Amino acid sequence: MNLLNFHRVSLGLTAIVLLGLTAPQSAKAASLINFETLPDGTTPSKGLAISNQFEQSHGVTFSLGDGSSPILAKVGEGKPLAFESRYGNGRNRPAPGQDIGQFLLTDNFDISGRPQPLLITYSSPVSGASGELLDIDQSSIGNERWLIEALDNFGNPLDSIELQSGPRIDETGDGIATFWSFSRESEDIFSIRMSFTGSKTTGIGLGFDNFSPAGEPPISPEPVPEPSSLLGLFVFGAFGASSLLKRKQQQNNDSNG
Repeated sequence: MNLLNFHRVSLGLTAIVLLGLTAPQSAKAASLINFETLPDGTTPSKGLAISNQFEQSHGVTFSLGDGSSPILAKVGEGKPLAFESRYGNGRNRPAPGQDIGQFLLTDNFDISGRPQPLLITYSSPVSGASGELLDIDQSSIGNERWLIEALDNFGNPLDSIELQSGPRIDETGDGIATFWSFSRESEDIFSIRMSFTGSKTTGIGLGFDNFSPAGEPPISPEPVPEPSSLLGLFVFGAFGASSLLKRKQQQNNDSNG
């Protein structure tokens, strides 16, 4: 192998390895919507209406049953108020260990009545989705109950999940983030609808977070070196290998001279 070809192979391998190590991490990070950062890289604000901000990045838009847009609530602050709990000051405060961050999605009625259904519409159909609803906690069974539906392109239910308060397998409760998910054999989910179906008529809020539009939540990737460090490492390795090849070629020339 001559020196020029060696450089080409070394640089090609470096690029392949760098892409292989960094691309999966980016893909996993982009698959989860936790409302902590908008797709343009900016930090959202309390009360911000969420509609089509995630359409290009994740292929989804958000709306409420009356045609308006859901808004962002902030942990520890009210107005908008998604729920109240016994933790901290109680306003939008999840139980410890729920991995909610600072922002979550809610309707715009400040728990004065029954929450509007939340509708998530896809630009292209998918085969799965998952997310978390917070604070399904009324003591009497059925007082708080949510129906989550995966809908086809005509709005007909394909699959459904019911989450309710009371002694269930679901991890419901005060300030608890209750997980739900769909997984289908074909990409036929065009939208997802979350509707409150419980018996209580007032004091019910919508709290939604950690939405994975295309399936199970991503597994946190193993820590890897920064791309700049990797680049330096591979360039250094390629330089060292080329130096070794030069010396070997010089020794061959000297022995033939």
